[in-house]
Amino acid sequence: MPKVVVSIPKLGVKAKGTEKGKEIYVLGLAADNSRSDKIRQESFPIAAYNETLPNIAPEIMSHSFLNYFICSASNIFERITPQQPVSLSGSGIILYPNLDPEGLLALHFVIIESDYKTRNLGKVLNDLFTDSEVDSLVKKLSKTVKQEVIASIFNVLAGQIPKILKKNKDDVLFAHSHSGFDFDYYGISSPDKKFEDFDIGNNRAFCTLRIRVID
Repeated sequence: MPKVVVSIPKLGVKAKGTEKGKEIYVLGLAADNSRSDKIRQESFPIAAYNETLPNIAPEIMSHSFLNYFICSASNIFERITPQQPVSLSGSGIILYPNLDPEGLLALHFVIIESDYKTRNLGKVLNDLFTDSEVDSLVKKLSKTVKQEVIASIFNVLAGQIPKILKKNKDDVLFAHSHSGFDFDYYGISSPDKKFEDFDIGNNRAFCTLRIRVID
């Protein structure tokens, strides 16, 4: 079965605001059609960061949310200006790590401006995972993985993430969602392509989203 890698090889900000440089990072959540009865990413490294999620935010590792969703967070990139994008090479920031999605891949990520050159990732994720609506939907996934439930969870997350980040003094510069199935090559326009780049953004930030399908 094919495996998929989703990454951000290019990331930057646009000329808006008066700051000489911004501190930004990326937070991503991904889901697929596989089912697991245990935490999926105990050893999965934080994307563009030399740590794993249990080391960065151990307090959230018992949440059943992580049985079904992969969470990735880049390190904080400092002094980023429109003239000086984030320094990345290769695949860059990994959002989905070389796994078989088993027919379905869905992800949502946000580019975040950090006001304090730091973040409390554990608190942000804990607030997301324990949201009453998210928790109720995740419990439905304990019986079976259903596409409509995953879609509902992502709809809730898209609304809750900016609110929770704002309470932690962080600001969402840009948000994006991607989905794909095995029959549409997980979002790649042609089966003859091994990967496809999507240049996306708004008036505050931009990035390249790369979808790679590996036979």
